[in-house]
Amino acid sequence: AAIENTIKEIEEKNLDFLTGFMSLEAEEGVTVEKNENGKYDVTVQVPILKDTLKDVNILYYNKELKSWEIIEPAAVDFEKQTVEFEVEDFSLFAVLANIEEAE
Repeated sequence: AAIENTIKEIEEKNLDFLTGFMSLEAEEGVTVEKNENGKYDVTVQVPILKDTLKDVNILYYNKELKSWEIIEPAAVDFEKQTVEFEVEDFSLFAVLANIEEAE
C-alpha cells in the first residue's frame, strides 16, 4: 500500500524526474554529512534546477520501512542549483519537480 500512496502523491503533484536514481555513497555532485541527530544532511547538485520549477521533492527509499517515500527538501537553492535534505540512512534517491510550467 505504501508504494501506491507514493505513486498517488507523485501524480497529484504532477512530479517528473530531474535526476535518475542516485546512491548517497558514490555520486559526483552529492555531499553527505552526519548531523548531531545521527541522521545525514545531503546536498545534491542538480544542473537543470531553475526557479521556474515547482514542488521540488525527493523520492527516497527508506531501508528501515522498506518503502519509497516523498520527502520535502530542507532547502532549494536555484542560484547554486542545489537541493538539501535529511535522511536516516544511505539509500537510493531521485530529485523530482513539477516541470509543467517551467520554460
